Formats: sequence, structure tokens, C-alpha cells
Amino acid sequence: MQQETLSKELLELIKKNIEENKQNNVISFLKKAKEYSSFVKNETNIMVVSHLDADGLTSAAIILKTLQREGIIYNLRVVQTVDQKVVDELKNVSEKKIIFVDIGSGQLELIKQLEDKEILILDHHEPSVKDYGGILHYNPHDFDLDGSNEISGAGTTYFYSRMLNEKNTDLAYLAIIGAIGDVQEHNGFIGLNKIILDEAVQSGKLKVKKGVKLFGAQTKNIVSLLTYNQDLALKGITGSEQAVINFLKELNIQYEEEGRIKKYIDLKEEERQRLISAMIIKRSHLENPNEIIGYYYSLTEEKRGSPLKDAREYATLLNACGRMDAASIGIAACMGNEEMKRKAIAVQKEYKRAIGQAINWYKQNKNTEKIKNEGKYIIIDGRNIIKAEIIGTLASIVSRMEEIKENTFIISIADADEENYKVSIRIKGEQNNYDLRSIMTKIAEKSNSQAGGHTNAAGALVPKKNIEEFLKAIKKIMEEI
Repeated sequence: MQQETLSKELLELIKKNIEENKQNNVISFLKKAKEYSSFVKNETNIMVVSHLDADGLTSAAIILKTLQREGIIYNLRVVQTVDQKVVDELKNVSEKKIIFVDIGSGQLELIKQLEDKEILILDHHEPSVKDYGGILHYNPHDFDLDGSNEISGAGTTYFYSRMLNEKNTDLAYLAIIGAIGDVQEHNGFIGLNKIILDEAVQSGKLKVKKGVKLFGAQTKNIVSLLTYNQDLALKGITGSEQAVINFLKELNIQYEEEGRIKKYIDLKEEERQRLISAMIIKRSHLENPNEIIGYYYSLTEEKRGSPLKDAREYATLLNACGRMDAASIGIAACMGNEEMKRKAIAVQKEYKRAIGQAINWYKQNKNTEKIKNEGKYIIIDGRNIIKAEIIGTLASIVSRMEEIKENTFIISIADADEENYKVSIRIKGEQNNYDLRSIMTKIAEKSNSQAGGHTNAAGALVPKKNIEEFLKAIKKIMEEI
């Protein structure tokens, strides 16, 4: 297959956004998508299996929209993981072809049991085995491309979709939401994500601006926004509404209008600039006080003030849907269903309440056996208390708390089902060289457990009968680090 199989515009984007020594890898990666496009051609029925987080739901929306445009009838399963139970159920579905999106690469040995099915995996997680058998496996790792930072599951699915039909570039914005949900945005994107971003902007669906990164700028009033955003770490201000109000008054910012507290987006431009400068000064005790300045990504077709307007908030909303057994609502919202968008917003409100309860539980139990601080690592034992769908989010929130020392590992545990526990691992701070997936894999190997995830966020499914072995393995591996 010659280079000419890629459009001139796409080759220009590769040249613009990809390091020269990786350009051939990217070209080969995209050609592979073209090669696999025949999987959906002339088909009538396909089963889609997706992961339930924001990356998984955007991946599902992209592939379902693609199949819809090809006139293909589909069925959908959204799962937390691919285990033996899921595989046994898939053996009995009527569809002869199955597409896995944002999941599957880490469970290849199990998926190989689906001998009577034709399988296509569109994933960015590191493959669990090198021999794929008869499975069509589309994954950046096979082309020496970083699936943890350069492209998400939604991005992998997007490239499959756009190589199938270039008109599908209008779905690029969904892949950006997925990448943000997968924590791949760090003051911009790198690698394949940069190509996707350019195509999202060119499609007119997404706008990128530089400014202060304030999660909730579209939806929260300015006082709440500054009070409860722990990431801002404004010395003497964060955590106190009165301190925030005094701060705004000192800056001569008109934060109220007709008895209503304004949102950040409602402030005048000069007020925003004063606020940003003052926030940076208040963060001068930190190593990088300018860290709050970065890019924000807005969806052009969504209403101003909606949580769907900002890509970061959209990703959070989708995570909420996945974790509150409302994945189908999140996917339908991504596919443009206005009623489902309203329902997704309602689900997010319910999810926020659940997260708030989990945080309060953590704070109340910091000095009990439920929260064990071992110095180098903290174990949050949420069994019988915290939902499995929330335990990873709780670990992420704790890892960002100011009181937690840099490079502290946060390990959280919850009931996944009757037979298994779900375990999540995070680390405080981004400036470290630890590979959390590798660490969790080493721990899991010692207790017959299943691990997966990325360098910056990983997890495991642990049989309840093996939990004591798992906990011993945590201690041993942590001592070796």
C-alpha cells in the first residue's frame, strides 16, 4: 500500500504535528485502519462492546455513528471489564461480528475464546499478549506509538472511522472529549491527538482558546468556583467562601448582579484578567504558579452556560453516566439526542452528590483503619461502603489534595461484584517516572488478579478470596520501589 492512500491534507497534518522520526509509524498506523475498513463493509448486523468511562462512551458514540452512516444495524454492550462472564455471554449473541472499543487489548486471551465470531479491537491499552490469533487488532502500541499520552481509545476509534470514510472527520471533537476524559491533555496535546484536534477545529465543531483552566467556568457561580476548586490552591482563600468574596471585592470585580452571583463566563474581560493575575500571585508559594494557565476547548454547537459547552465538563458528565449505570444516556447525548443530553445533565448532578458523600466519608475516616497511611502509600478501604464505579474517582481526588505528599501512591478498594474487588491506583503529582500500570501488574501477578490501565491511572480486578495475598503484594512491591 503506497503513501498515496492517505490524502494530501492528512499527510500535511502528520508533517505538522508528528516528530519526524515517528511520521512513518503514524502513516503505517493509519494505513492499517484503511486495511481493516473492510470489516464493516457490506455488513448488516454488528455487536459493539465498549468500556464505560468517558473515553469508552465517546468511542462507542463514534463507532455507532459510523455504523449508522454505513446503514448497519448494531447492538451495544457497555462493560467495566471483559471477564469470563462477559465472554460467555458474547458467545451466545446472534451477531457474527463484534467490535470492541476502548477495551479488549488487555483481555486478548479471553477474547480468543470467541472462536465462532469475527473480532475487531479498536483500543489504546497495552496488549496483554503478542499473538493475536485471528483477531483484527488496531492499537497504537503495535506501531511504537504511546497509547497513554498520544492517543486515547476514542482517538483510535476515530482514526478507524475517518479512514473508513473521510466525512467522519466531523466526529473528531468526540475523540478530543475522550482524550480529555482519559487525562491525556496536559496544557495541550501531543502526537496523534494533535492531528485529531486540528481536524476537530477544521470541522467547526470545536474551538480552542488559551486562558485560565477553571473547571466549571460554564456552570458554577464564581464564588463556589474559587472556594471549592482544590486544584487552584489559592493560599488563604481556597475553602472559604468569605475569603473568596473579600478577594473579589479587593479586585473590584462585580461578582453580583441583581442578587445573583455571576459565573466566571459572565465577568467582563478586564475583570477576568485582573482575577487571573491575582490568582497567580496567590499561588506564588507553589513551584509552578502559572500552571492554571492553559487551553480550554469549547463545543461550538452547545449552548453557552451548559456543562456540555466545555469539553472538560463534557468528559466529566460522561464519566458520571458510565459510573451511574446510565452509559446509554451518555452515548445518546454524544450522538446528538437533545432529550438524552438533558437526562445526562441530571445524572451528573446525582453523581456529584455521590462523590460528595464519598469525599466526606474519606475525611471522616482518615484516622481509622479504613484509611491506612503507610507513608509511601495510602490504602482506602471502601469495601461495603463506596461504589466500585466511584472508588477510582475518589482515589484521583485524594491524589490531588494539598495535604498529600508528592509521589504518594493512593490505592483504593471497593466491591466490584459478588466474587471480585475493584482496586484503583493513582499517584500524587504529575512530575514522576512511575508506571502505575506496570506497578499494578506486578501486584496482581502475585495474587492471580487481572490488572490494566495506563501509566498515570491503573486498576485491578481481584478475586475476593485472594484479597489478603493482594494486600501483602502491595506491601512487598511498595517496599521495592
